[in-house]
Amino acid sequence: MSFHRRTWSHLLAVATILAFLFLAACTSNQEESPSAESLFLQEPDKTETSATPALPTTIPAVKTATDSVKGLLLAFQSPPRDLYSLTQRLRLKSNAPIPRVVNGQPPQYEVGRKDTFTVTNLDTFENFTVEATLRYVGSDSYWYVEDGVKVAQDALQRSANTFEESIYPTVVRLFGPVITPGVDNDAHLTVLNARIPGVAGYYSSMDEYPKVVNRFSNEREMVYMNIDATQPGTRQYEGVLAHELQHAAHQRGDPTEQTWVNEGLSELSADLAGYGPRTFSAFTSEPDTQLTDWSDHPNDSGAHYSAAYLFMRYLYDHYGGPQMPRALVDEPEGGIKGINAYLAAHRYKEDFWGVFADWTVANYLDGSGVKSYEYPTLNVKVRPTTVLSGPEEIDGSVHQFGSDYIEVSLPSGDAIITFQGADRVPILPNKPHGGSHEWWGNRADSMDSTLTRAFDLSAVKKATLQFWTWYDTEKDWDYAYVEASTDEGQTWTALAGKNTSDRDPLGNSFGNGYTGVSGGGSTPQWVKEEIDLSPYAGQRIMLRFEVVNDEAVNLEGFAVDDIAIPELGFYDDAEQEQGWDAKGFVRTDNSLPQSFIVQVIEQGKEARVRRMELGPDQKGELRISGFGKDVERAVLLVSGATPVTTEKASFHVSVKVNGSGG
Repeated sequence: MSFHRRTWSHLLAVATILAFLFLAACTSNQEESPSAESLFLQEPDKTETSATPALPTTIPAVKTATDSVKGLLLAFQSPPRDLYSLTQRLRLKSNAPIPRVVNGQPPQYEVGRKDTFTVTNLDTFENFTVEATLRYVGSDSYWYVEDGVKVAQDALQRSANTFEESIYPTVVRLFGPVITPGVDNDAHLTVLNARIPGVAGYYSSMDEYPKVVNRFSNEREMVYMNIDATQPGTRQYEGVLAHELQHAAHQRGDPTEQTWVNEGLSELSADLAGYGPRTFSAFTSEPDTQLTDWSDHPNDSGAHYSAAYLFMRYLYDHYGGPQMPRALVDEPEGGIKGINAYLAAHRYKEDFWGVFADWTVANYLDGSGVKSYEYPTLNVKVRPTTVLSGPEEIDGSVHQFGSDYIEVSLPSGDAIITFQGADRVPILPNKPHGGSHEWWGNRADSMDSTLTRAFDLSAVKKATLQFWTWYDTEKDWDYAYVEASTDEGQTWTALAGKNTSDRDPLGNSFGNGYTGVSGGGSTPQWVKEEIDLSPYAGQRIMLRFEVVNDEAVNLEGFAVDDIAIPELGFYDDAEQEQGWDAKGFVRTDNSLPQSFIVQVIEQGKEARVRRMELGPDQKGELRISGFGKDVERAVLLVSGATPVTTEKASFHVSVKVNGSGG
């Protein structure tokens, strides 16, 4: 679990424990993983690809689905977060370079050295300090133990030797090196063993920065291990190390990667290092889990870890083997775009949508003998949650890149299946405050979106910025700001409003900001905001809305509508362009084209998979012939396939029966 890839949140804290504490204890019919090199399968067909032009910031109404849905990835560009730049313009208010290395000479640490570390309690989201002593020095790592905590030296050294001789070289070979020598000018990775509530282990990218960027940084490359959850000298402990080490490698290769990719690769890292696979029943019992999202609800974390791991395992097995992990780590694009870039660079004809479709089938057909739908080293079996045994109609809903498995079972005859899916889906669970459009700050991990405009206050003695806002952000981790600049955007000041907070318990805030849920309840509401601009009266200024997300778990985000400065006669209801410079923000009617992937799996003597063709209205029909003869059972597999949003897609299925079974 990565700290800033949702390691900080209670959700990943629980999930990492689920992921590793039971690796050795759980019994299953899964085989042990062979070496990484032995898992390479015959590559799928490859083909040339071409680039797609970028789309405008304002999202047009689109009436068709599949191709336009894929284009949304280009329309909703999320600018990457640069913590050095943010620190300069918002905190230091200076363009002076920030030194990125804190030690002029590489330190030479020896056993017996004592240091104080800042650690985060992942139950309470509070930081505390730990005094620890350096107990072992390896060629690549330092091993600290919290003072007053008993850890057997032989067990510590046993895991340290395993790390140095096996885990570290394996992970570096497959996923690439960590940042070294890094912020501390030291090639060693620090492993701190301490009592850390709420987690088995974590990695925090904040430690890769100097304290001027985040005051809680330990200014060294680190992995944290909770000795109350897992003990040195055990496989569980070493599996956590292999998981967290991938996060450190990923921070070097792509620090803005999306959580689901990063966590999936960390689970794969533990597997390939010899500490997996783990149980994944949390996902196989709940396959309608959005692969491309990471929920902030603790009860969902196990399903997200399992889904992310299984997808990366499938990608590894069928699309590149040992070359895949580092290629994904080093790919600058993240999430779906990163996987598309990887597939295109290696000339596979499939894109993410095609791989995802086959993966959903593999989760049902694994073990059936169809190589393209198998996990060579696992035993995966999703069970249908709905069974249709005659002429029936059902209404359902499915997550984007989640799947519903609906069994169709008849004694004999043919079944005609008609599918009707919604052709639109909201981006947010709201309606624009006024009119049909709103400004939305986008959503992604490690994102920095801005909406900027110049205003001339030189002729007024006072001014007030008024607007309505709706937001659902990860409290104390992700923030939105309203800012003013008097030096043409070189430096900025975060302005205070009725709904802002200057609370900064984790070092992520750059001033007065909006975090958590608008309205103060469990469900976000539109709230009116007013900010006094009178201190800037008589000047020309720039105003900016800015949304900054950390490396893990992004929620619905920040929206703004009906922006006004009455003293200037300025009013913007987002119904048309009003001179804003949008980088990441989009002016939207809160509606996207909905696309589905609908497949039918027929099982008899052999398994057969067919894709239902859907029209622009997301309607399709397919006949299954030969129940009781060639077909024993069939499964209708329905997946949402629209990126950007986490809103569910509704659909209707009807089954008509022809033949003696009707």
